[in-house]
Amino acid sequence: MHGPVASGLQSLSAAHLAGAEPPDEDAFVCGDPRAKQPALELADVLVGGRAVDAGPLENSRALEAMTAVILNVNREYGITAGLRLTGFP
Repeated sequence: MHGPVASGLQSLSAAHLAGAEPPDEDAFVCGDPRAKQPALELADVLVGGRAVDAGPLENSRALEAMTAVILNVNREYGITAGLRLTGFP
């Protein structure tokens, strides 16, 4: 038996989170619904975008992979990019 687990916020840059204003990006959280809800509430406060329910914990692998892509793009272009979904309410 295990307790409720959530994963998220991987795509958020620490530099963006330390800024005076919340970053204009979305925060993704996946996991057990009981653990996800408080994590989504926290994420909603941390970003200027949206807190997005990214589904079950298994999707954490995809979030980690997206983070690796962001880190490579940031290194290549000398920026600190983040994620924002388009076409999402």
